[in-house]
Amino acid sequence: MTQFVDFVDEALSLCLERKQAFPTLGLFDSIEKQLTYLRAVLTGEESDRSRLSKIIVGIYAVREFEDND
Repeated sequence: MTQFVDFVDEALSLCLERKQAFPTLGLFDSIEKQLTYLRAVLTGEESDRSRLSKIIVGIYAVREFEDND
């Protein structure tokens, strides 16, 4: 489980860096909220898993980012 939390932490860190670089781009707000929720579920801080089906970070990755990103 720790490896998944580490992966989400790394993604969240990258998201926050890009959010700071592009503060008017709302995409990073959405990604940050989703990653924060996902991390909370993985660590047990959040017991409500009903929003997991609404995670669309992967769709953002396919549509908004380059292959080498």
